[in-house]
Parts: sequence; C-alpha cells; structure tokens
Amino acid sequence: MSPGINGSIYLMNGKTPMNHLMKQWTRYFKSAVYTIRTCIWISMLFPLLYGAFAIPVQAETQNALSIVYFNSYHQGYKWSDDEQKGIQDAFAKKDFKRPVHFFVEYMDTRRIVNEAYLKQLSQVYKEKYRGIPIDLIISSDDWAFNFLNEYRKDIFPDIPYVFCGVNYFDPNQIKDHHQITGVNEAAGIKETLALIFTLHPQTEKVLIINDQTITGFKVRGPLLRETALMGDRAQFEFTDNLTVPEILEKVNHLNERSVILFTFLFRDASQQFYENSEVISRLKAVSRVPIYGAWDFNLGLGIVGGMLTSGYYQGQKAAEMAIHILSGADIDQMPVVMESPNRYFFDYSLLEQYGIPMSKLPEDSIIINAPKTIIDFYQKNQLIVLTTAIIFLLTIEFILMFFGFKIRKANRKLALSEKKYRSVFEHTGTAMAMITKDTTITMVNSEFEILSGYRREEIEMKKSWQQFAHQADLKKMLAYHQQRRAQGADVPVNYEFRFINKEGKERHVFVTVGMIQGTESSVASLIDITDRIRTEKEKEYLIVKLKHALNNIKTLKGLVPICAHCKKIRNDEGYWRQIEEFVQEHSDAQFSHGICPDCARIHFPEHDIL
Repeated sequence: MSPGINGSIYLMNGKTPMNHLMKQWTRYFKSAVYTIRTCIWISMLFPLLYGAFAIPVQAETQNALSIVYFNSYHQGYKWSDDEQKGIQDAFAKKDFKRPVHFFVEYMDTRRIVNEAYLKQLSQVYKEKYRGIPIDLIISSDDWAFNFLNEYRKDIFPDIPYVFCGVNYFDPNQIKDHHQITGVNEAAGIKETLALIFTLHPQTEKVLIINDQTITGFKVRGPLLRETALMGDRAQFEFTDNLTVPEILEKVNHLNERSVILFTFLFRDASQQFYENSEVISRLKAVSRVPIYGAWDFNLGLGIVGGMLTSGYYQGQKAAEMAIHILSGADIDQMPVVMESPNRYFFDYSLLEQYGIPMSKLPEDSIIINAPKTIIDFYQKNQLIVLTTAIIFLLTIEFILMFFGFKIRKANRKLALSEKKYRSVFEHTGTAMAMITKDTTITMVNSEFEILSGYRREEIEMKKSWQQFAHQADLKKMLAYHQQRRAQGADVPVNYEFRFINKEGKERHVFVTVGMIQGTESSVASLIDITDRIRTEKEKEYLIVKLKHALNNIKTLKGLVPICAHCKKIRNDEGYWRQIEEFVQEHSDAQFSHGICPDCARIHFPEHDIL
C-alpha cells in the first residue's frame, strides 16, 4: 500500500489496502503470542532446571543448628529409643526459625565395650566432625557420659553438653568440666515401696530382684537404705546371690501376702546374661503375686507398675534444657536436675488381674493397656475426627434444611387442614366438645357456649364434662368414657343424658361420641332435644286422656230384637224390657220422659198440650 500524489490510497497487486493491513496485524499478534508462551514455559521450567543443575548453596547448612546425639546403646533397645523419642518430640515443638540437623551416634556398648573400642570411637568421631561446626552435644546413659567426660575436650572443645540417663549422678563426676549440665537418673525406690504397702497393706514379705552389674550396684544402695527405714514393716529379701532358676523357684513358693520388687536382671550370680524381657516373662509365668518395677522399659512385660524411671521423660527433660541453651541461656548457670523425672505408670490388665482399684492410684498416673475411650481416639485421630464431624454436621445441616422445608410445607398444609376442620367443628350446627382421657374439655364451639351458658374461655382446659352431667347419669357416662378407651370395648356411640347448664337448668341432650384416631381424646356432638321430649310427653298425655275417654264410651252393636207393637226389647237373658231401660244398661245415655204431639192428641185429646 502506497500513498498517491494527492495523499489518496490506491490498490496494489490487486489487493485492498485494508485486507493487507489486517494480515500484517495477524502476523504481529501470532508472533507476540508465541513470545509470551515461550516466556511462560521458561519461567515454569527454570526452577526445575535450577534445582536439578544448580550447585547447592552452603548458606542453609551454615545457618542450620547442628546437634550431635550420643546414644550409649543400639537402635531397637527400648530404653534408649524412648530417650531419643523424648528428645525429638521436645525439639519438634520448638521453632528455631532455621533448620536443626541431628547427628545420631549409636555407641553399641551393650554388645561391645573395652578401652581399645572406646579409643577407636574417639578417633572416628574426631575425624568425622573435623570442620563441621557443632552447636550442642546431647548424650544418654552412663557409657556415653563417661566417654564424653574423657574425650570431649579433644573432639568437641568448648561445645555445650547436656546429658541424661546417668544413674545416681555425683557432682564430682564433672567437677573439672565446664559447659555441661544434664538430668540425673534415679529409681523411685522410696515411692514404689510406699505404694506397695498402700495398695497391699497385708504384705508381709517383699522379694527384691536386682543384679550385680554396675547399675545394679548403684541401685542396691538406695534399696538397702529405704528398706532399712521401713524397719520391721515387712521382711525384705534380696536375690543378688541367686541364679535365675533359683530365683524362679523362690518366686514359685511365695504366699499371697508377698510382693515382688523387680529392678532389672541382665546378669545373674552365675554371670549368665539375660534379656530383661525374658526374665520378666519367666517370672510372670510362675508368680501368683504382683510384681512392681523401677524402670518403665519393664512395663507391659509383666509388672503392675510403680514410680518408674522413664527414658522418654529423661530425654524430654534434657532436650528442654538444650533448647534453653540454644535460645541463649548460659549453660554454666544451669544446675544438673537431680530429681529424676520419674512418673507413676501402671498396666491396666494387671490392675484388673489383682483387683487393684483405679481410685487408689496416685493422681496423674499413666495407665497403659486401658480400654480405649472416645477421648483417646480423638487425640490420636484429630484430623479424621474433625473432618468426619464437619462432614457429619454439614450432612445434618442439609438434612435439617431439607426436612425443615418439608416440615414448613407440612405445617402449611396442617394449618390449612386445621383451619378447615376448625371451621367444620365450629359450624356443624350442633354443640361440639373435645375431651381428654381425664375428662377435661379442651375445645368447644359457639353452639356449646349457647347450650352451657358459659363463654369458651371459661370452659376450655378448665372444666370437666362431669360438671355438665346430671348426677343420675354420671355413673353410666363415666363407665362409657373409660370403656371407650379400652381395647375392644363395646360402648354405645349414641345415648341421651340430662345436661345441666350454668343456671342449673336441666336440658335433655342426645350425644354422639367418637374417639380421635391415634389419641386418647374423644369428640362429642350434643343436640338439645328438650323441646322434642316436652312435645313427646304432651303427646303421651293426650293419648292417655283419649284412651280414658274412649274407655268411658259404650256403644250398641249387632241386631237388637224389638217388639213391633209395644217396642219392648229382649235382652240376652230373654226378658223383654222397656227400650229406655235397655239403652241405659248398654250406654251412658239417660232418658227424660215427655210426650210427643201425636201421642198427646191420641191419649189426651181433652188437653191442649201444644
């Protein structure tokens, strides 16, 4: 398209200028769409490509908190697993606003422990953590505690350190160490012994099962001290010098006034190694008396319970102290927690077995194997419960809305029906009343007001129909009222009675009574028949009078024999009587004698009678 000399637009190559312009704009539009689409795809793919090929940035690692946790034992050992879970749960509740990296070291000292092994571990850890900035160290149980006391200065100099699970901690153990604190582990021997005598006041003997390991020697001291304080409360017998078979034999012969206190037994007097769970299960198999414990890892294996040392609460308490330190607290100002965080634990199934009531247990006791309650289910499945509850409530809301609509529709129909039937009730032309089982009148119409002389508000829910019945009819009517509500009773539907109105006047009424289906109420229709009764009585009186009159009328019937000359009449006996005598005998007619003109002329011609 080109402009002409005079500025006008002309054709080029046989195409109109406007058509050519539209095609150019179409090309430009397609190009723009393609460019925009390409930019969108690149912007979407870039993060993926960056994540796949970009070199990891060290900033996050540098800003993260790094914690090394030394576990004395191995993964799968319940006690240390509980300690580790307590630590993890406590840290899970704290938001440090940056990542927390845990390095977990399992020292496996239940399987192997000697000086050479520990020395090699120290060299491994020193090399492993060379160049890694560590913010805090946590350890659990004695072997890790002793190891770090010896090698921490070399591996982790000047790093804050929190321990837990150290049996019967002595402050002298860390007198030459700094930036260290932790949680003491001590069995609740005193509390458990007191509990035994509270729950079993008849106890005469306590058999104490403890071993000769290092921890066993530490526990033996408090056991001796607390039993000595009990005096002669009961006999206390220790089994440290017995083998497991000998202990089982002794347990088998305990009487019902005995109780067992079990701490742990890893090695017996013959130095034979046993798993704790094995010993507990064998004790439970031969024991007829309850077994109490000192550590929670025995719970669920056969002990009733007690004030138990808990690995979980040991770890949780140590983690809480570590969190305070990482949040800025001065570790050197935080003393070791000497009061072991023990808790009362009990096995519900064994409480039931030995008849121990829950009401006698200490407050805040933790019960395992208890029947699950709705609260337990809710606490473990809050999301499911809340989602189900919301769906249920929405469903109920929908149902309520649906049935609300149905009910409103039904109510409209009911109101219309009630209006129609109330109109019928009101305009039947007879007095109407609705009556309950207790004879109360609940509703009347205007005709009943006229019949009774009372206003509607004076009758409804205030008066009984008995107040309108004549005393002579009341007994019969009450019987009908009760029989009508009995199954299969044959009661008259219609009958008459005497109705007493407000003025005390008596009206004769014809009543029709029927039950309202599905209720114990009845409806009565009353017709005033007083005028009809009066008319009937007047009719009866007139009939009586007529009958009396008819009875006094005598008539002559049949052939009467009469003399053709003298006019005498022969009676039934054959005598001839004067006609007036015969008539008088057979009717109420009376005769008065006179003389007719013809006879007067014949018999008395001399007299002018007429």
